[in-house]
Amino acid sequence: MQQFVTELKRSGSDPVLSGVQLSGSLAEGQSMENVKQINPSTLLQHTGLGVFKGDRLVGWLGEPPSKAVNYVLNRVDTTTGFIACPDDGIVGFAVNRADTTLDVKLNADGTPAFSAELEIEADVNAVQCAIDISQPAVIDELEKDIEDKYNANIRKHIGLVQQRYGADVFGFGEVLHRKYPDVWKKYRDHWGESFKTMSIRVDTDVAVRRVGSIIQPLNQKVDEP
Repeated sequence: MQQFVTELKRSGSDPVLSGVQLSGSLAEGQSMENVKQINPSTLLQHTGLGVFKGDRLVGWLGEPPSKAVNYVLNRVDTTTGFIACPDDGIVGFAVNRADTTLDVKLNADGTPAFSAELEIEADVNAVQCAIDISQPAVIDELEKDIEDKYNANIRKHIGLVQQRYGADVFGFGEVLHRKYPDVWKKYRDHWGESFKTMSIRVDTDVAVRRVGSIIQPLNQKVDEP
């Protein structure tokens, strides 16, 4: 709540708040027997992020857009994901570090153009297709595919929040306020509406650091000696 209030008071950003809901019986959840069970019948479950415009709740984000918000806000420490193989199957990866830098530049006509640059370090942890992950060119292609997936997904969900809510939960307005305070004065009184039209570029740089030999596909062809 302290973080929420801090974000609420900042100029150029709107807050988000994690939501939880009760799954099961309230009466059973208040009993000691419930917490003693291996699989409790009553649990608190995460239900995504509540989007605020100022101090007013305007909507909810499910898991995919919530992840995008957390990436932009630098709130991702570790997570997992996957990409599709060229023919069939998937390659799984684990993110060990994710840093995002927000910036803004002014176009020739003086309008702001924003960027979100992500730097991600990941390990390949599962391969379910016939690719040779011992080859540097294959790793380069995997990195590019992961980058493309992040660029598309995060840009898509930034656009969703822009158009559906006009709430700058990412803090782009704050970046504009810090870098170009005089320009920010032109937008601050109607930033929610202006934010809907702002250009935002997403650029991801992925580095695959480790590939365990144990995950080399069993059906990978081996050259005969």
